[in-house]
This record gives sequence, C-alpha cells and structure tokens, in this order.
Amino acid sequence: MKNKEHIESFDEIVFEKRNKDYGAYFLRSIYKKHMTFAVTVSSLALLLFMSVPLVKAYYDQGNARNKVRETSVVSKLEKIRKNEDAPPPPPPPPPPPEAVEQKAAFKAPIVTTDTTEATSDLPDQDDLSKTAPAALPPKDVVIDDGPKEDTKVIQQVEDVTEYVSVEEMPEFPGGEAELQKYIASNIKYPQIAKESGIQGTVYVKFVVNEQGVVYKADILRGIGGGCDEEAIRIIKSLPKWTSGKQNGKAVKVTFTVPIRFILQ
Repeated sequence: MKNKEHIESFDEIVFEKRNKDYGAYFLRSIYKKHMTFAVTVSSLALLLFMSVPLVKAYYDQGNARNKVRETSVVSKLEKIRKNEDAPPPPPPPPPPPEAVEQKAAFKAPIVTTDTTEATSDLPDQDDLSKTAPAALPPKDVVIDDGPKEDTKVIQQVEDVTEYVSVEEMPEFPGGEAELQKYIASNIKYPQIAKESGIQGTVYVKFVVNEQGVVYKADILRGIGGGCDEEAIRIIKSLPKWTSGKQNGKAVKVTFTVPIRFILQ
C-alpha cells in the first residue's frame, strides 16, 4: 500500500522552524474547534431567544380562549339565575302631592353645598284675596230649652279646622322673600347626603295656628340621606308668623313648602 501523502497545514508551515511548545501554535491548532463551538452555542441561544415570544404568545392565546369560554358560561348561568330568582318589579312610586288646593304655593329654596346664599322669588300673596274663601267656621250654637223667657244658653264651639286658604293668609315676618332667605341661610346640607350624592326636592307640610306658631311639620315626599330630617328641623325653627284670619277670626292654616337640595 502506498503511504498517504502528508499535507502540511498553514500552521505547520508557519511554525516549521520555530518553537511549537511556546503556546501560540497550540492555540492556533485548536482555533477551529473553539470557533465551531462558539457558533453552535450562539445559534442555539439565538433560536431559544426567538422561540420564547412565540411560545408565550401561544400560551397566552390558549388562556384567553379558556377565559372567554368561562366568562360566557358564567354569564349564561347568571342570566338564568337572575331570571329565576328576580323578584317582581316594585310598583311605581305614587305621584308627588299636587299643590292644586294650596293657594299660597312657595317656590323651593335651593340648598347647595357651597356658602352662596340661594334665593328665589315667591308668588304674591295679594292674589289670594281673589280666590274663593274656604268653608266658614260654624257660628255660635244656641240651645233653647223651651218657651221660657231669657233662658237661652250660648255654647262656644272651638274651631279645629285646618284651612288651606283663608281671607287673610298667615305671613312670615318680612314676607315670602324673607322666608326664602331664612331657609337658605340656616339650613345645612347633610354630610351623608353629600357623601352619597343625594340631591332633590323635599316637600314639607306644616300648620300655622291661631297664635302664628308653626307646628305639625310632616314630610310629604322626601329623598333620604338626612335631608328629610334637616327640612323638618328648619321648618320647626321658623319664628312666629302673623296668624291667618277667616271672617275676622284667627284660624289654623296649612302650608306646603318644597326645599331643594342641590350638590355643586
């Protein structure tokens, strides 16, 4: 057999007559191995780095599908349960009390959360004189025991009627404008109503008696949040009015006042 011809490498040619034990020759001889290993490792790292987003996207897509399915199933179950367990709708609230019979109507004082004084004009009470007076109080009752002379007994009957409109309506000191100013200046917006965002109009009914004292304050329609209680408080704190009169006699007269609470 023929001996295979030995082909010298470039490194052997360069280091033919030089010291090959110094280290340079050894490093150059293993250069290809190191280069191959480095390229292989770099390629694998690059492929791994590029595959991570693809794997993550695929995993997230699968989770999204599962969430959509779970949400759909839960929504359908909730709808079925709501349809089965839902109580019948409550009846609509009664309409607000009409103030048709209230001849002396007031516009609602505006209660706001700021310190600005809220005022509004009130209707002129002079128009009330044009309206027909309410039923007259009963006259004195005379009891006659018989034909005896000078034996008539006169019994005084107390009038307990609460009128809606009379010939001379009760009047707040200074008139309706001062009533509006008094309510707007002294009423306070309840903290619970402010925190809960409650606003609206509270209708308060009260009576001015023969002495001009305000009493029997009641809520006709409220909004809650402490506004009803505050409206009652401010009405009960009103000073004495000029009493109303029918046929020259002081009588009780009923009023309805709206008080509006507005958040600003």
